[in-house]
Amino acid sequence: AAYAPYSQFSNKFYGTLASNNGQVSADRMGDARWVQCYAVWMPDNEGDEKGDIPSIEWYRNAVAWFKDQMEQLSDRFEQVRSFSDIPAILDAGKVAAVLTVENAACLDAGIEVVDEFADDGVLIAGVTWNYRNALGSGNNYPDEGLTDLGKEYLAALEEHGIVADVSHLNEKGFWELESLATKPYVATHSNSRAL
Repeated sequence: AAYAPYSQFSNKFYGTLASNNGQVSADRMGDARWVQCYAVWMPDNEGDEKGDIPSIEWYRNAVAWFKDQMEQLSDRFEQVRSFSDIPAILDAGKVAAVLTVENAACLDAGIEVVDEFADDGVLIAGVTWNYRNALGSGNNYPDEGLTDLGKEYLAALEEHGIVADVSHLNEKGFWELESLATKPYVATHSNSRAL
């Protein structure tokens, strides 16, 4: 199947989740039992990486590719639908694949996209990348925090049991999210300022 948003990156990434030229390849991991977060990354609308592909289409194509990989590689990979699934998946000798979202720019299509995240099995979802989106601003805009939709987004994530990821969110947005959060959140790939 063709996954339109990824065709422009075909010269950079070759293969499957099991065997590829990327940083994480199951073939190179040997017999290790491991959990891997597979992020649906969406470029910012302000950058030129995405072209004219709507963010929601980008998201849906990425998830379709991930699900196709889970089906094709079902003897080696299993999607984690709940964090409590992880021990059994690892005991079966499979890679425990956690579906995540980095930069929820596709929420410009409406808050109901969070329902779609939940149906797709997304367990962790970020807010922004480096620029602005309908939810808030990344580090390139330090004086802008969460939008009203961003605050609604956090509540919707929590309602669905999806963990909010504050990575890439600017400081103002982080402190706003922190003050509104009623459930734990994570920073999957960020450092404290001291580091």
